Amino acid sequence: MLKRIILLSLLLIANTTSSGYAKQKNIRTTESIQAGVLKEIHYGILFLSSTNNTSWLKDRNFSPNGAAATFGFLYTLFKILETVQPQSILEFGIGQSSKLTTQYAAYSKNKPSLTVVENDQQWLDLFSQELPQAKNITYLKNDIEMACHKGTKTRRYKDLLNNLQANTFDLIVVDGPKGSPGYSRTNIIDLVSNNRLATKFVILLDDYNREGEQRTAEDVMKILSQRGIPYSTTQIISNKSQLLIVSPEYAFLGSI
Repeated sequence: MLKRIILLSLLLIANTTSSGYAKQKNIRTTESIQAGVLKEIHYGILFLSSTNNTSWLKDRNFSPNGAAATFGFLYTLFKILETVQPQSILEFGIGQSSKLTTQYAAYSKNKPSLTVVENDQQWLDLFSQELPQAKNITYLKNDIEMACHKGTKTRRYKDLLNNLQANTFDLIVVDGPKGSPGYSRTNIIDLVSNNRLATKFVILLDDYNREGEQRTAEDVMKILSQRGIPYSTTQIISNKSQLLIVSPEYAFLGSI
């Protein structure tokens, strides 16, 4: 697997200089992209070594490709699951990270509740076949709508608050739906606004290198500040970046 990590990561040097990245407002230089790929290799090695003796991780076949989850993202999520041991998990978008969350829910001693939200029924049916099925895991098909947030159109899950069974979540993984310019993946704003965060919480926001996710995160942090809810943040950077927003009890995650 180590050889695979290095090969996948090196391929990103070419892939991340393609037109898809150039279209984003956060255009990066070739040097910064290559530095990010080197960090991705580092995270890949950390992920491999950290998960080697984990009893609940039965399937270690991960295929991050940069367009989906990165090893930086997967390593961070793994450390959250191992150290925080969340009891109520919400994940936006089914994919590589779901191989971690579903195995943790199905095979760990904690048996937490997990809801994985996905808008594409075909992709949900196909990918969930590779994942554990358990009473404490819900695969939720949720339609998409184009909504307006502060004057900008954004793609979001329709009526998500009404479709969720759990009242609060101590871990929310935001990696869906497909990103939008301006503001992106704004369902997390609704969740925070409607008090769906547990007292002790972790929010893991993927694609923080993009303007849409950055603006959404700003709104989340403003709401927390206005309500007097303390938090800290950490940015994880490899060939993409993620943002951790956590309650004070989990500030140690910034040093993992």
